[in-house]
Amino acid sequence: PLYTGLDELPVANRHAEIGRWVGGNSPVVIVDNSKKVKWLNLIRKNPDYEIVLVHLLRDPRALVMRWLNTYTLAASRRTQRLRVARRMPKHSLKIMFGSWETVFVYKWLRENLQIARCLEASGCDFARVTYRDMAFAAERTLQRLMPELGLAFDPVQLRFGESETLGTIKTQHEGTVRRSEIKPDLLWRDQLSASALLDIESNKTLQGYLDSVGLELVQDGITARRGDGGG
Repeated sequence: PLYTGLDELPVANRHAEIGRWVGGNSPVVIVDNSKKVKWLNLIRKNPDYEIVLVHLLRDPRALVMRWLNTYTLAASRRTQRLRVARRMPKHSLKIMFGSWETVFVYKWLRENLQIARCLEASGCDFARVTYRDMAFAAERTLQRLMPELGLAFDPVQLRFGESETLGTIKTQHEGTVRRSEIKPDLLWRDQLSASALLDIESNKTLQGYLDSVGLELVQDGITARRGDGGG
């Protein structure tokens, strides 16, 4: 297998080794889909890489629903409330006394604000894109995104599943990749109550953050605000 032994190498050497395996002396584009800030901090200072970062944002309503379904026990929810309040002290009263939807909105905010700070401090070029725009406006989004990454848009990118890649794919995702499906998670529209949606959508801190990065909530996700390039 192509990547056998990669995990035995020092972290700082892994991307260079991948480039050597797949491209020889030719320029290689490596897509690293790690979601960990810690991982970025390990690799971003390597002068051999021209790193461009992509912040992929998911609808807060979808994640609030997921966390409501994940943290179902009273003890685990209390832990989440306390943890989020400690990490966002400016909003601790709202978190401590608000609904569970409010707790998880601030959990979403905390995670995305952490990513935003990391992007700004990284010294790397970066772009933002949302799941909704990739699903419902893939061609327009890629036409905007690829030049920001220093790459050219090619219509074949819309048929990812038909392209030959040398990447790793989780077994459970193989069928989806072959069908080149990009589907938004809209289950929240049926599972969240009207009052829960109101708690989320009316949150001023959430609205302020989205506005600051050129995004807005719409009926089927978060999207680049009209007139903005996408954050």
